[in-house]
Amino acid sequence: MRFAKMHGLGNDFIMVEAAWDDEFLKREAKHLCDRYMGIGADGVILYGRGEEADLYMRIYNSDGSEAAMCGNATRCLGVLAYESDYVKKDTITVDTKGGRKILSLKINEEDRVESVTVNMGVPVLTAKDIPAITESERFIDGAYRASGMDVRGTLVNMGNPHSVVFVDDAAALDLKAIGPGFECHPMFPDRINTEFVTALPDGSFQMRVYERGAGETLACGTGACAVMVAACLLGKAKDHAIIRLAGGDLRLSWAGEGQPVFMEGPAVWVYDGELKREE
Repeated sequence: MRFAKMHGLGNDFIMVEAAWDDEFLKREAKHLCDRYMGIGADGVILYGRGEEADLYMRIYNSDGSEAAMCGNATRCLGVLAYESDYVKKDTITVDTKGGRKILSLKINEEDRVESVTVNMGVPVLTAKDIPAITESERFIDGAYRASGMDVRGTLVNMGNPHSVVFVDDAAALDLKAIGPGFECHPMFPDRINTEFVTALPDGSFQMRVYERGAGETLACGTGACAVMVAACLLGKAKDHAIIRLAGGDLRLSWAGEGQPVFMEGPAVWVYDGELKREE
Protein backbone atom coordinates (compact mmCIF):
# COMPACT_ATOMS: atom_id res chain seq x y z
CA MET A 1 0.00 0.00 0.00
CA ARG A 2 1.55 3.28 -1.12
CA PHE A 3 0.89 6.24 1.15
CA ALA A 4 1.98 9.79 1.89
CA LYS A 5 2.55 10.93 5.47
CA MET A 6 1.46 14.55 5.96
CA HIS A 7 0.55 16.92 8.76
CA GLY A 8 -1.21 20.21 9.32
CA LEU A 9 0.29 21.88 12.40
CA GLY A 10 1.20 18.48 13.80
CA ASN A 11 -2.24 16.92 13.20
CA ASP A 12 -0.90 14.04 11.09
CA PHE A 13 -2.42 11.74 8.50
CA ILE A 14 -1.77 8.73 6.32
CA MET A 15 -2.95 9.73 2.83
CA VAL A 16 -4.00 6.82 0.61
CA GLU A 17 -5.36 7.00 -2.93
CA ALA A 18 -8.69 5.29 -3.51
CA ALA A 19 -7.23 2.18 -5.14
CA TRP A 20 -7.60 0.80 -1.61
CA ASP A 21 -11.22 0.35 -0.64
CA ASP A 22 -12.65 2.21 2.32
CA GLU A 23 -13.74 -0.92 4.20
CA PHE A 24 -10.13 -2.12 4.34
CA LEU A 25 -8.94 1.24 5.64
CA LYS A 26 -11.74 1.50 8.19
CA ARG A 27 -10.89 -1.97 9.44
CA GLU A 28 -7.13 -1.33 9.53
CA ALA A 29 -7.09 2.33 10.61
CA LYS A 30 -6.37 1.58 14.26
CA HIS A 31 -3.37 -0.58 13.33
CA LEU A 32 -2.05 1.86 10.72
CA CYS A 33 -2.28 4.81 13.11
CA ASP A 34 -0.53 3.03 15.97
CA ARG A 35 2.66 4.99 16.66
CA TYR A 36 4.61 1.92 17.80
CA MET A 37 3.30 -0.97 15.69
CA GLY A 38 2.11 0.93 12.60
CA ILE A 39 2.91 4.06 10.62
CA GLY A 40 1.55 6.40 13.28
CA ALA A 41 -1.03 9.13 12.69
CA ASP A 42 -4.17 10.80 14.01
CA GLY A 43 -6.14 9.44 11.06
CA VAL A 44 -6.22 7.80 7.63
CA ILE A 45 -7.40 9.80 4.60
CA LEU A 46 -8.77 8.02 1.55
CA TYR A 47 -8.89 10.29 -1.49
CA GLY A 48 -9.63 10.13 -5.20
CA ARG A 49 -10.98 12.08 -8.14
CA GLY A 50 -14.49 13.38 -7.59
CA GLU A 51 -17.49 12.98 -9.86
CA GLU A 52 -18.44 16.68 -9.77
CA ALA A 53 -15.71 18.16 -7.54
CA ASP A 54 -12.01 17.86 -8.33
CA LEU A 55 -11.49 15.44 -5.44
CA TYR A 56 -13.29 13.53 -2.74
CA MET A 57 -12.00 12.37 0.62
CA ARG A 58 -13.03 10.01 3.42
CA ILE A 59 -11.64 10.40 6.93
CA TYR A 60 -11.00 7.58 9.42
CA ASN A 61 -9.92 8.40 12.95
CA SER A 62 -7.22 6.47 14.77
CA ASP A 63 -9.89 4.33 16.50
CA GLY A 64 -11.46 3.33 13.17
CA SER A 65 -14.49 5.62 13.43
CA GLU A 66 -15.33 7.84 10.46
CA ALA A 67 -15.36 11.64 10.60
CA ALA A 68 -17.35 13.78 8.19
CA MET A 69 -14.80 16.57 7.91
CA CYS A 70 -11.27 17.57 8.97
CA GLY A 71 -9.82 20.98 8.15
CA ASN A 72 -6.17 20.03 8.61
CA ALA A 73 -6.55 16.93 6.43
CA THR A 74 -8.26 19.01 3.74
CA ARG A 75 -5.30 21.39 3.61
CA CYS A 76 -2.96 18.38 3.41
CA LEU A 77 -4.93 17.02 0.48
CA GLY A 78 -4.65 20.38 -1.31
CA VAL A 79 -0.86 20.35 -0.97
CA LEU A 80 -0.61 16.71 -2.03
CA ALA A 81 -2.87 17.21 -5.07
CA TYR A 82 -0.99 20.28 -6.34
CA GLU A 83 2.60 19.26 -5.62
CA SER A 84 2.11 15.76 -7.08
CA ASP A 85 0.38 17.20 -10.20
CA TYR A 86 -2.70 15.14 -9.29
CA VAL A 87 -4.80 18.31 -9.59
CA LYS A 88 -2.60 21.18 -10.78
CA LYS A 89 -4.90 24.07 -9.88
CA ASP A 90 -4.68 26.86 -7.33
CA THR A 91 -8.40 26.50 -6.57
CA ILE A 92 -9.50 22.94 -5.81
CA THR A 93 -12.93 21.61 -4.85
CA VAL A 94 -13.20 18.63 -2.49
CA ASP A 95 -16.33 16.65 -1.66
CA THR A 96 -16.45 15.39 1.92
CA LYS A 97 -19.18 13.84 4.03
CA GLY A 98 -19.40 17.29 5.62
CA GLY A 99 -20.13 18.95 2.28
CA ARG A 100 -18.11 20.43 -0.56
CA LYS A 101 -15.06 22.48 0.42
CA ILE A 102 -13.21 25.02 -1.72
CA LEU A 103 -9.44 25.27 -1.31
CA SER A 104 -7.47 28.35 -2.40
CA LEU A 105 -3.73 27.62 -2.63
CA LYS A 106 -1.02 30.25 -2.20
CA ILE A 107 1.80 29.22 -4.55
CA ASN A 108 5.36 30.56 -4.25
CA GLU A 109 7.97 31.18 -6.96
CA GLU A 110 9.30 27.62 -6.58
CA ASP A 111 5.83 26.27 -7.43
CA ARG A 112 5.34 25.04 -3.87
CA VAL A 113 2.24 25.55 -1.74
CA GLU A 114 2.91 28.07 1.05
CA SER A 115 -0.54 27.93 2.62
CA VAL A 116 -4.07 26.81 1.93
CA THR A 117 -7.24 28.78 2.65
CA VAL A 118 -10.32 26.61 2.98
CA ASN A 119 -13.92 27.76 2.70
CA MET A 120 -15.17 25.60 5.55
CA GLY A 121 -18.85 26.30 4.93
CA VAL A 122 -21.57 27.90 7.01
CA PRO A 123 -21.56 26.82 10.67
CA VAL A 124 -24.59 24.94 11.98
CA LEU A 125 -25.86 26.19 15.34
CA THR A 126 -29.19 24.39 15.73
CA ALA A 127 -28.81 21.98 18.65
CA LYS A 128 -30.64 19.05 17.04
CA ASP A 129 -28.27 19.26 14.07
CA ILE A 130 -25.09 19.22 16.20
CA PRO A 131 -26.54 16.76 17.34
CA ALA A 132 -27.22 17.51 21.02
CA ILE A 133 -29.97 16.48 23.39
CA THR A 134 -31.19 19.74 24.93
CA GLU A 135 -34.42 21.68 25.23
CA SER A 136 -32.75 24.79 23.79
CA GLU A 137 -32.96 25.50 20.05
CA ARG A 138 -29.34 26.59 20.26
CA PHE A 139 -26.77 25.90 22.95
CA ILE A 140 -24.76 29.13 23.20
CA ASP A 141 -22.71 29.60 26.38
CA GLY A 142 -24.86 26.94 27.99
CA ALA A 143 -24.02 25.33 31.32
CA TYR A 144 -23.26 21.63 31.66
CA ARG A 145 -21.15 19.35 33.82
CA ALA A 146 -18.57 16.85 32.56
CA SER A 147 -15.65 15.05 34.21
CA GLY A 148 -16.50 16.75 37.49
CA MET A 149 -16.24 20.23 35.96
CA ASP A 150 -18.98 22.83 35.68
CA VAL A 151 -18.43 24.56 32.34
CA ARG A 152 -20.20 26.73 29.79
CA GLY A 153 -20.08 25.48 26.21
CA THR A 154 -21.11 26.73 22.78
CA LEU A 155 -22.10 24.04 20.29
CA VAL A 156 -21.12 24.41 16.65
CA ASN A 157 -21.19 21.88 13.81
CA MET A 158 -18.52 22.52 11.15
CA GLY A 159 -19.13 19.25 9.31
CA ASN A 160 -18.56 17.52 12.63
CA PRO A 161 -19.73 18.46 16.14
CA HIS A 162 -17.85 20.73 18.53
CA SER A 163 -18.32 22.10 22.03
CA VAL A 164 -16.25 25.23 22.64
CA VAL A 165 -15.46 25.79 26.31
CA PHE A 166 -13.71 29.00 27.40
CA VAL A 167 -11.51 28.55 30.48
CA ASP A 168 -9.04 30.68 32.43
CA ASP A 169 -6.02 28.48 31.66
CA ALA A 170 -6.36 25.81 28.97
CA ALA A 171 -2.69 24.86 29.35
CA ALA A 172 -3.25 23.72 32.95
CA LEU A 173 -5.90 21.12 32.09
CA ASP A 174 -5.19 17.39 32.12
CA LEU A 175 -7.00 16.57 28.88
CA LYS A 176 -6.09 12.90 29.01
CA ALA A 177 -7.98 12.62 32.28
CA ILE A 178 -10.98 14.85 31.56
CA GLY A 179 -11.33 14.44 27.80
CA PRO A 180 -13.27 11.17 27.69
CA GLY A 181 -15.96 12.56 30.00
CA PHE A 182 -16.55 15.44 27.60
CA GLU A 183 -16.34 13.31 24.44
CA CYS A 184 -18.90 10.79 25.70
CA HIS A 185 -21.20 13.15 27.59
CA PRO A 186 -24.83 11.89 27.37
CA MET A 187 -25.92 15.19 25.79
CA PHE A 188 -24.05 14.17 22.63
CA PRO A 189 -25.43 10.99 21.02
CA ASP A 190 -22.66 10.93 18.36
CA ARG A 191 -19.95 12.02 20.82
CA ILE A 192 -18.32 15.46 20.57
CA ASN A 193 -15.03 17.21 19.89
CA THR A 194 -14.23 19.63 22.71
CA GLU A 195 -12.10 22.77 22.43
CA PHE A 196 -10.75 24.26 25.65
CA VAL A 197 -9.93 27.90 24.90
CA THR A 198 -8.27 30.81 26.66
CA ALA A 199 -8.54 34.38 25.32
CA LEU A 200 -5.09 36.02 25.22
CA PRO A 201 -4.27 39.71 25.76
CA ASP A 202 -3.29 40.25 22.10
CA GLY A 203 -6.75 39.22 20.88
CA SER A 204 -5.74 35.73 19.81
CA PHE A 205 -7.00 32.50 21.37
CA GLN A 206 -5.05 29.57 22.83
CA MET A 207 -6.82 26.32 22.04
CA ARG A 208 -6.43 22.71 23.09
CA VAL A 209 -8.64 20.04 21.61
CA TYR A 210 -9.82 16.59 22.62
CA GLU A 211 -11.10 14.95 19.44
CA ARG A 212 -13.65 12.17 19.40
CA GLY A 213 -11.98 9.00 18.20
CA ALA A 214 -8.45 10.41 18.48
CA GLY A 215 -7.95 12.01 21.91
CA GLU A 216 -5.86 15.16 22.29
CA THR A 217 -4.26 16.26 19.00
CA LEU A 218 -1.83 19.05 18.20
CA ALA A 219 -4.35 20.83 15.97
CA CYS A 220 -7.92 20.62 14.69
CA GLY A 221 -9.05 22.78 11.77
CA THR A 222 -12.80 22.38 12.21
CA GLY A 223 -12.28 22.95 15.93
CA ALA A 224 -10.48 26.24 15.25
CA CYS A 225 -13.42 27.26 13.05
CA ALA A 226 -15.83 26.42 15.87
CA VAL A 227 -13.74 28.55 18.25
CA MET A 228 -13.91 31.47 15.80
CA VAL A 229 -17.70 31.19 15.61
CA ALA A 230 -18.13 30.85 19.38
CA ALA A 231 -15.82 33.79 20.07
CA CYS A 232 -17.81 36.00 17.69
CA LEU A 233 -21.15 34.91 19.11
CA LEU A 234 -19.97 35.67 22.65
CA GLY A 235 -18.45 39.04 21.75
CA LYS A 236 -14.87 37.88 22.34
CA ALA A 237 -13.82 38.48 18.70
CA LYS A 238 -15.00 40.47 15.68
CA ASP A 239 -14.59 39.07 12.18
CA HIS A 240 -11.10 37.57 12.30
CA ALA A 241 -8.67 36.06 14.78
CA ILE A 242 -5.56 33.94 15.17
CA ILE A 243 -6.14 30.61 16.87
CA ARG A 244 -2.99 29.30 18.54
CA LEU A 245 -2.73 25.51 18.76
CA ALA A 246 0.00 23.25 20.09
CA GLY A 247 1.22 22.63 16.53
CA GLY A 248 1.10 26.26 15.34
CA ASP A 249 -1.27 29.05 14.37
CA LEU A 250 -4.32 29.20 12.11
CA ARG A 251 -5.87 32.38 10.72
CA LEU A 252 -9.67 32.43 10.83
CA SER A 253 -12.32 34.80 9.55
CA TRP A 254 -16.12 34.84 9.75
CA ALA A 255 -18.46 37.60 8.57
CA GLY A 256 -21.36 36.45 10.74
CA GLU A 257 -24.43 34.21 10.67
CA GLY A 258 -25.29 32.75 7.31
CA GLN A 259 -21.70 33.23 6.09
CA PRO A 260 -18.94 30.64 5.67
CA VAL A 261 -15.88 30.39 7.89
CA PHE A 262 -12.50 30.75 6.18
CA MET A 263 -9.40 29.05 7.56
CA GLU A 264 -5.81 29.62 6.41
CA GLY A 265 -2.80 27.59 7.43
CA PRO A 266 0.08 25.41 6.22
CA ALA A 267 0.37 21.72 5.49
CA VAL A 268 3.55 19.66 5.24
CA TRP A 269 4.34 16.62 3.09
CA VAL A 270 6.61 14.62 5.39
CA TYR A 271 7.44 11.51 3.36
CA ASP A 272 6.13 8.77 1.05
CA GLY A 273 6.14 5.12 1.98
CA GLU A 274 4.96 1.64 1.21
CA LEU A 275 3.38 -0.68 3.74
CA LYS A 276 3.84 -4.44 3.28
CA ARG A 277 2.07 -6.91 5.52
CA GLU A 278 2.23 -10.66 5.65
CA GLU A 279 -1.11 -12.40 5.05
